[in-house]
Amino acid sequence: MWGYMGKVPARGDFVAADIRPEVRDLFFEWFQGALAVSRDQLADAWMDAYLTSPIWHFSASPGGILDTGLVGTLIPSVDRVGRHFPFLVVREFGGQGLDGWRDPQWASAMEDCILAVLEDDWREETWRQQLMALQAPEPTRARMHWPKADGNLVLSTASSEADWLEAMLRKDNRTVIWWTQGSAFVEPVTLLTEGLPKIGQFVSMMVGQWSNHGWLEAAVVGEQA
Repeated sequence: MWGYMGKVPARGDFVAADIRPEVRDLFFEWFQGALAVSRDQLADAWMDAYLTSPIWHFSASPGGILDTGLVGTLIPSVDRVGRHFPFLVVREFGGQGLDGWRDPQWASAMEDCILAVLEDDWREETWRQQLMALQAPEPTRARMHWPKADGNLVLSTASSEADWLEAMLRKDNRTVIWWTQGSAFVEPVTLLTEGLPKIGQFVSMMVGQWSNHGWLEAAVVGEQA
């Protein structure tokens, strides 16, 4: 079941429903810290940067953020009296982080759905019914049997590049995949983080400028770094 939390322009209070307390508390603290630090980093430029920051999707294997896998989407928002706080839609996910990233349909449908919360005439129950109708990403049917124990791994020569990618992400299930279609200031990118992004690096999810805030950028060989 999809759950949600955050601020919306149609309401003067915090909204939350169908979300585990540990998920709610973890993201609430992360959002609070990230907003406070990014305000200090951007100073007078913060407001425009926040309001124009892109929609972000994420997919995490069990152990990546919490004990269960999670997929979700977040969007910058504000309540009726002008208090800024993101709006998050999230659900538990039984697949691997790579599965949620590989399935673009749920993220595309979620963007249309989550943008509706920014409307002044938003009606929570009507919107919630639309949200519940959205399909979650499907775990990819396993092509290989993966050992559950920790240790060094052997893959046969019949393994594909996709198998190797899956093996590496399974090897470290703390890796969380984030992606965005971008905004006026942020190009479409995919991020790999260990758990939630560092609070001091969240600002780049608003404005880009990745290397300025400690992100390591991978560049295609032959392009300027």
